Amino acid sequence: MKFTEYLYQYPSVRTFFRKLRLTFQFKYPSRIARISLFFRTIRVHSIEGYILNKIRVDRSDKICVFADKYATRHYVSKLVGEQYLTRLFGVYKNSEKLPWEIFPKEFVLKCSHSSGGIVIVSSQASANLDIVEFDYKNWEKYVIHPCNINHFRIETFFSRMLNQNYAQYTDYFEFAYSQIEPVVIVEELLKDENGDLPKDFKYWCFHGRVVLIQIDTDRYINHVRDFYDRDWNLLNVQASYPNSSETLERPIRLGEMIDLAEKLSNDSDLLRVDLYDLGDRIVVGELTNYPGGGVEKFAPRSFSKSLYLLLQSNKSRK
Repeated sequence: MKFTEYLYQYPSVRTFFRKLRLTFQFKYPSRIARISLFFRTIRVHSIEGYILNKIRVDRSDKICVFADKYATRHYVSKLVGEQYLTRLFGVYKNSEKLPWEIFPKEFVLKCSHSSGGIVIVSSQASANLDIVEFDYKNWEKYVIHPCNINHFRIETFFSRMLNQNYAQYTDYFEFAYSQIEPVVIVEELLKDENGDLPKDFKYWCFHGRVVLIQIDTDRYINHVRDFYDRDWNLLNVQASYPNSSETLERPIRLGEMIDLAEKLSNDSDLLRVDLYDLGDRIVVGELTNYPGGGVEKFAPRSFSKSLYLLLQSNKSRK
């Protein structure tokens, strides 16, 4: 066992080094991230390494559009049509005194400039579970029952987040988030035909072609994750979460979702297109520049290397 692995067995040691890293990262966020990424991307042989290198060098306008939860709506609407968007209830630069009376019983609040800090108001949440205090520093996702809504707490939570630079909270200062105008977005709560939270279909696209389909199920209860190829063959692969115990049925609208993902990713080297199949319609969730932030690793590692080689081969075909 390496000495560093031995030390990291102890939570107090891990906490110390995390605080030390964050201290320097908040003081010199971009510089520290660039130095760290430089040494981690000297030799790239995996898809995670490619994502980290993309964080380090890609400063194109398009990645800022994709990272912006509000600007993404305009991009999707222009390219494939507004029928693929969630229903919007409001966009606010200030979270104080939100017009709660115009919102439905169930809805979602989120920031435009982050990948977390989401409040989901759902009747399926426990009515006996009340959130005492929101932790804005960790950008968590909260699921609360409509009867437990505390307007002041939620408005304070989002007010603090609107004044935070989310890029500083990412592992390697993800540049795209630092260029976004922060706003609060209030939109519909998505449900499938059974009234449950829908499965999250994430299409990994290399140079405008879907090469991998990631399905996340029960994200807020018992999160499981599976991977399929574009022909819907189950892959023996894991990343961060366990696989489900059963093979999922091939979606009836798989072809439509693949076409949609490839249209949205046509001009990008690597883009993950997150979609929801609600039965009567397909909805675009997010467009992700840096899947897993480059730190969620595939197992086995040989799969990551094969993805990287596939990305390079797709590039040569463009």
